[in-house]
Amino acid sequence: MEKLWYENLRLTGDKITFPRQIQVQIEAKIKKGHGPHNLRMPGIQELANSLARHNKLDKLYHDVEAAYKALCKTGILYTKGKIGTFISPDALPDEYEKSPLKQVADFSFNEQQLPEDTFITLGPYYPGHQVFNLPKPALRYEELHECSTGEPAQTKRMPDPDFHRLVHREVRSRCLNIQPSHLAIIPGAGMALRIVLHSLLSKEDKVILSGKCDSRLKELIRSTGAEIIEISSDQQGIRMTQVEAHCKMTRIKLVYIEPAGQYPDMIYLSPNRRDRLLQLSYLYNFAILEHNEEHGCYYSTPGRSLFDKDEKAKVIYISSVSRHTPWLHKLGFVLAPKNFIDHILLKSKYLYETWDVHFERAMIRLFQEGIFQRIIRKVNSLLCSIQKKAKKLFKSMQLTDYAALSDTRAGIFIFIHFPSDISTLIPKLIDSGFYDPPDPNLIPQHEITGLRISLYLGSQTRFSNLFKILKAHFKSH
Repeated sequence: MEKLWYENLRLTGDKITFPRQIQVQIEAKIKKGHGPHNLRMPGIQELANSLARHNKLDKLYHDVEAAYKALCKTGILYTKGKIGTFISPDALPDEYEKSPLKQVADFSFNEQQLPEDTFITLGPYYPGHQVFNLPKPALRYEELHECSTGEPAQTKRMPDPDFHRLVHREVRSRCLNIQPSHLAIIPGAGMALRIVLHSLLSKEDKVILSGKCDSRLKELIRSTGAEIIEISSDQQGIRMTQVEAHCKMTRIKLVYIEPAGQYPDMIYLSPNRRDRLLQLSYLYNFAILEHNEEHGCYYSTPGRSLFDKDEKAKVIYISSVSRHTPWLHKLGFVLAPKNFIDHILLKSKYLYETWDVHFERAMIRLFQEGIFQRIIRKVNSLLCSIQKKAKKLFKSMQLTDYAALSDTRAGIFIFIHFPSDISTLIPKLIDSGFYDPPDPNLIPQHEITGLRISLYLGSQTRFSNLFKILKAHFKSH
């Protein structure tokens, strides 16, 4: 059965199901006390061919793809190998895909703006020009049975206490020393941010943040009726002298910070300034919103989060369980004083009306078996390796002051602002498959000085190949 089980699958509407006798066999194995067995999951094309043969239908690829994605969204863990680091571009699309290029290009190094028309983007590579290739995940009999029955997922009002306990344990393992009553699990870090802002702010409240913060964040704050005070920032983040100056002039309700720098146009707040900001919050009685949605609880320096240092309940911390695993990224959480946690849980009960019990059960098992922890360790090791290579490359190309590497939930992004024209590099990038111009007949003829390189996690070989091309180009010039 293990070899041929998927040949018995059926495509019914947007559901992939299998005959009742297969369900009976699976249930019998479970009842006999057999441990969960790993089943090899076929790729989309392989599964489409199998279904086409069995159902005598042609052109099933897109239907199977849609059904496979639905299966993916139920909370089943996709892996590369046994505990690999796969990121599905469809589950986590490029964060800039729907944004105007100007928003991507508008960043600066040493106060030098990079104009839109001097900037090109090197996107991820998909073999055969397909959107993506699904990996072969390890599925458990239980999840297969639950996901293939076609029954609607059960719902309930709040996450299971065991699930809350496991998430709390995971958060504590990341240098955040909190009590369970100070943790709220919210479906999605973005929704967590929205709920916190609308619970905390009211009309005419004043919020301090960096002028370089994302425009969508500013729109969200303005939707509460609050007033935004934008201040300047440097390599160490927002300037504490300006924060204090505004506090002396008017009452500040909230200061928003991003504790780790993912993009050149975002805030990086140094450990010393984090400590100073905490002191100012005690002195002038304002709240601090530490939004660590991308960084996923991890700090690249020994510095602790402000929430972990806070002694007077001034800091609210928002993040997700992991930015690199789609099903963990769905789990946003808020750390805050107990009275505020009780308030937002009361205000956001409607969020749990569609809470998926099957997803929760699968997540509990995967947490208990330590699978996510192994994936996270492997991802962090990969990121360290790429960061070392990137820094070495930047140094050899004398670009240390003009380049930045960002590790986001969707993969690796490198921004480079070259001090001179790199137009002669473009044909090499096209030939090697790294650059796909919008129109092959209209290759930029003007001066190009900026690159944004996008590489999904797991593409370390391709990352190394790109480095070789860049190094060879600059050695010959």
